[in-house]
Amino acid sequence: MSAVDNAARGLARRTTEAAEAADDQPSMLALWRNSELSSQAQRQQRDRHRAAQFHAATQHLPLALAFNALAVVLAQPLPWASPAWRWAWTLILTVLLSLNLGLWWRFTRPGLARRLPPRLPVLMASSVALIGALYGLGSAHLLPGLGEGERLLLVAVAAAFCAIGAWLHAALPQMGLAWSLAFGGGAVLGLLVNRESHPTPGGALLALLCLVFTAFLAFMVLQTARQFMAGLRQADEIERQRGMLDLVLRDFEAHASDWLWEINAEGQLQHISVHLTRATGLPGSSLLGQFFLDVLHSLQPQPTPPEAAVALSRLNHALRQPKPFTAHVMPWQLNGETRWWSLKAQPLYDEDGQWEGWRGVASDVTAVHRREAELRQWAMYDSLTGLANRHHLMQELAQCLPQEGAARACALLLMDLDNFKTVNDSLGHSAGDELLKTVAERLLPHVPTGALLARLGGDEFALLVTSEPERAAAEALAERLREALALPIPVMGRRIDLRVSLGAAFAPNDARTPEDLLRAADLAMYAAKNAGRDRLRCFEPGLARDAERRLVLAAELRRALERHQLHNVYQPKFNLATGALVGFEALVRWQHPQRGTVSPSNFIPLAEETGMVLVIGERVLHQACQEAVRWPEALSVAVNVSAAQVEHGDLVEVVRAALQKHGLAANRLVLELTESAFLTKRDVVLAQLLRLRELGVHLALDDFGTGYSSLAYLQTLPLNQLKIDRSFVVALSADPPDPKATAIVAAIVALADGIGASTTAEGLDTRTQVERLRMLGCEQGQGHGLGRPIAASEARALIDRLAAAGARANTP
Repeated sequence: MSAVDNAARGLARRTTEAAEAADDQPSMLALWRNSELSSQAQRQQRDRHRAAQFHAATQHLPLALAFNALAVVLAQPLPWASPAWRWAWTLILTVLLSLNLGLWWRFTRPGLARRLPPRLPVLMASSVALIGALYGLGSAHLLPGLGEGERLLLVAVAAAFCAIGAWLHAALPQMGLAWSLAFGGGAVLGLLVNRESHPTPGGALLALLCLVFTAFLAFMVLQTARQFMAGLRQADEIERQRGMLDLVLRDFEAHASDWLWEINAEGQLQHISVHLTRATGLPGSSLLGQFFLDVLHSLQPQPTPPEAAVALSRLNHALRQPKPFTAHVMPWQLNGETRWWSLKAQPLYDEDGQWEGWRGVASDVTAVHRREAELRQWAMYDSLTGLANRHHLMQELAQCLPQEGAARACALLLMDLDNFKTVNDSLGHSAGDELLKTVAERLLPHVPTGALLARLGGDEFALLVTSEPERAAAEALAERLREALALPIPVMGRRIDLRVSLGAAFAPNDARTPEDLLRAADLAMYAAKNAGRDRLRCFEPGLARDAERRLVLAAELRRALERHQLHNVYQPKFNLATGALVGFEALVRWQHPQRGTVSPSNFIPLAEETGMVLVIGERVLHQACQEAVRWPEALSVAVNVSAAQVEHGDLVEVVRAALQKHGLAANRLVLELTESAFLTKRDVVLAQLLRLRELGVHLALDDFGTGYSSLAYLQTLPLNQLKIDRSFVVALSADPPDPKATAIVAAIVALADGIGASTTAEGLDTRTQVERLRMLGCEQGQGHGLGRPIAASEARALIDRLAAAGARANTP
């Protein structure tokens, strides 16, 4: 029966879990536990425990009373101090012993119900306390009249009598404590009372020992009572578990989907479950004696799937040797629906130890099997688009590029949607999700046969091609994918113009491991982005070297920040009409100990990618304010602010702290922002710019006319200045000047005048450019033709020279 018991316990556990998870029927176990924890059940449990304690404490009461009666008889010839004392002691003790015997006979003798009157334990404890006190007082009373040997014998007998009584009554702590404390207390009291009239040699020491002995007995009574209660609770728990198991087994037999099976050594069915008859549609009498494997084979889906044939073969092998087995999972079909059983069993032996068959359990694991299939689906496919995910792609790459063996030729295309973050930030993540699903739908028709399209996460997609790994074919495929996304995509009532940057890598030429191939494609894709986006770049070894150099440069830039190797230079700005100096633009420079001067075009984009631009921008701002406060009040200082600084959300506090620390007036500070700062988190950006204007800081829009210039945000942005990009300035250098550039610059000047902003031209290198911009109405300019970026000391010297020159010009 051990196999059935073990199987039943496992089935009981699963049935309990299924019952507790069901929504349409209450759990019997939950109801049983709730009733157990009810107040009525708790009161009943306390009553049972109290009765058990009392019966345990009084089960030997008749024997104890007999010994007490013998003690009364034996105490009569002892040398009592007075006959009245002896007769009083004997009478009271006899009455109390008779009372205890009566209570025992009335309430606790064998065969009676175990329910007790509430006051009975208190009454018995009081009686026992009186008896103990009489014994203690009597012993102390007898000691003075005895010889030395007799006193020793009396003390030993009294101590043993007290200890035995405490042990007999220890199950009920009230009785055990009452006996031991009363006995010891009576003895101590008797010794102390008789100290003057009938002194006992060593009485004080004996009283102290008696107190110690009494305390020890009280402690042991409490410990024994605690252990007894622990045993009662353990017995209750065992009974509770036994009752729970009985309930579960009965419910299992009636309702569970699991079923018991038994076969002989030849594999013939010896026990037929109702579940097996339902599955086969045959009566139990016709199934009895049939071969178990034949019955299972008849239940297989048709045509039999390969995994079912493998499962039957494994089960056949397991049934041929008398060893326990578990988790033999196989499919079966019921009314056209495929379900799954998990079989486990223990071998059966006869009285002589000979193997005679199997007894086991079949568990319906259909729900578990389906959940596992869903988990496999989730583990291999993207939940949003339904495409393969990164894990699936890496598995396919591992098939093409195994660690051992020959690698197959394959091509990996990596795709990243340009400006997808803008859609997420402006329209919300739900719009971004809708866009990603539409992208997947547009890409799928162009995926070659045998290729795998995957979404790696975010807005990154990958296409693994094994049939056409040549570079020319990959380029043609990439062009088809770009064209598929070229048409505007409708998202939440908007038309999104989407572009995609692609990177391609080829195995085994570019890489021989899945990780290296993915990295190579990733480097190529980022090269496509840096080259202007919306294009394909194929991997080249130089890209890996560039990535390594960027990694090294990023580490060196971090060290440069720690060692304060970055410093400001200042490019002068002039009024084009008067030629007067109006201020400087602060530009950051990096003087590397080994590389020399590192171009800002190399380290500023790297700082933006790594987040170091936040630290760099704050330091440039502080240095600029610290220097500008030394200039004449008419001169301003311009500081470039990156999109990352604005998006970070604390730009206002950073600017306020810099102005307060260095004492620079807010209207002398100009913050120059590029249009990329307004592409994301527009609400956050606008709120910060408005607070900066309230602070008194001037705001300039850098590189105006390039990128994503939108006239819409000019209505809301609190701008003081528009900076004309140098590309338009260069176009004005031709002779005659480019008419389109002339018209654009004139429009920018008119636009700035209309919104109450000034204009500044960048990149002025020639007098022709200066004159033409002045004629078009541009107010300020800067560039190498007017003044190169110079150190702070040189800027102060320039201010002094121009001031001296102005003073001489004004001297009559």
